[in-house]
Amino acid sequence: MDAFLADVDSLRSMFGGMADGRRPQICDGGGARAMGRGSELGWIVSQQQRVRDRIERLCQPFENLENTPTRVRSDLDRLASTIDRAEEMASNRSIGSNTPTDIADQIVAALQVARREVQGVAEGRRPFPCNAAVFRRLRQLENEGNSYAGSGAHRVVALRDRICRQLGTDVSSLRTSEQRFRRGLDDLEGTVRQNRRNMRDLRDRIRSLIQ
Repeated sequence: MDAFLADVDSLRSMFGGMADGRRPQICDGGGARAMGRGSELGWIVSQQQRVRDRIERLCQPFENLENTPTRVRSDLDRLASTIDRAEEMASNRSIGSNTPTDIADQIVAALQVARREVQGVAEGRRPFPCNAAVFRRLRQLENEGNSYAGSGAHRVVALRDRICRQLGTDVSSLRTSEQRFRRGLDDLEGTVRQNRRNMRDLRDRIRSLIQ
């Protein structure tokens, strides 16, 4: 049990970067290796498998980035045209409601950055950049007083949110998953320690009976 507890504790140091949207060590083989040690106790073997299953679920979003699920592909295919349409709206100076124009110009600039960020994503050449700063910038600009250009920016941000929600790779989802996993480790450690105490108490009682 001591070895298993040490392995569980080692997992706590393998989350580096996950809260920022980067693939952590626990999802890069480290978690599986930590839970790969055998045990003579069937209960421990069962718990090791449970942790491996949890690691697999925890890391699924990063697998989604590398192998985009079919349900997300249609949204990715719409992404380029949504950005194009939003830029067309923000660039159209014949629309009286497209003011203030400086906000429209900033939206155009941000959309051009977004286009570069997602280039090659729909073709599978790179993962979708859920946590790119440009999407936070567009979210800010859509509420800066230009309702016409802002509506185009909103469509891009809404599509980004939909894609990232399905992938599970937006920062808030990853942080929630990490926190849930850590709580699960704490609960498991508490259970193992209690079982160890119970076994020691039982051993001591048996010894006292046979002495």
